[in-house]
Amino acid sequence: MPETISQTIEIPLDQILLNDNNLRDGINQDYVATLSVSMAVDGQKNAIKVRRLPAVEIANLPLNLTIPKGVDIYRNVGGDHRYLAARKLGWATIKAIVLDVTAQEAVLEGHLDNQGQPKTWFANYRAIEATAVVYPKMTQQAIADKVMTTRVQVNQAQQDTTLPQCRCPGGNL
Repeated sequence: MPETISQTIEIPLDQILLNDNNLRDGINQDYVATLSVSMAVDGQKNAIKVRRLPAVEIANLPLNLTIPKGVDIYRNVGGDHRYLAARKLGWATIKAIVLDVTAQEAVLEGHLDNQGQPKTWFANYRAIEATAVVYPKMTQQAIADKVMTTRVQVNQAQQDTTLPQCRCPGGNL
């Protein structure tokens, strides 16, 4: 995935929007509470990942958001629980890595960022879908390797949903 990572910077929490494509079943408030205690004692150990929203996406945000002119707005790509823990602690800023990725690539990055975390079967399909869209010539095995699943599950996801089919040699089962 083409990804340019800038240095870790401090970004005001008010300039970061939560991830609309969070692959988990939702926010685990118990985990946010535990994480906020840890962050209060040890500080923020891992930066969240964000992407700067282009003007066209900012223009399509809900009207109830007040965005001052000339202020960068970011979408959280990975680290919703850390973001919420920082909010709970009353922090004004959070350490973040700004990724230079498209919206589609950000979905994939968020899925990859959460590998090994509890997720639903649908989230696995979403990770397969995002990879298939970003890399349309990728074989099923390459997609499976990228999202840490099996080729059989990629094939099943493509049959069960409207996912793009692999159209390259050796792509489908």
